[in-house]
Amino acid sequence: MKRVIYPMLALLLTLTACTIPSTPPPPETPIVTEPPEPTETPVTATTCNELSLLLDSALASGYDCERVPESDLEFEVYPEHTRLTLQGYPLS
Repeated sequence: MKRVIYPMLALLLTLTACTIPSTPPPPETPIVTEPPEPTETPVTATTCNELSLLLDSALASGYDCERVPESDLEFEVYPEHTRLTLQGYPLS
C-alpha cells in the first residue's frame, strides 16, 4: 500500500504545481507622461565642396572646410578628400 501512496502523492503534487489560471491577469495600464517641449534651434544648410549638410547650432557654432590633396607617401596613402571641422563642438 505504501508503494502506491508515495508515487501517487508525487504525481498529484507535480500536476497541481503547474496549473494555468483560468482567467488572464488584467493588462497593465501604461503610464503616460508628457514629452518635453521641443526647443527650437536654428539649422543652417551648408555646402562644402562635395558635401551638403544641415548644421544645427546646438551641435556646433560654425565649421571649417578644406580640401586635402592626395598623398602617396609610403606610410600614408589616401585620395583627395574634404576635411570638415566643426567649431564650437561641445566635446573635445
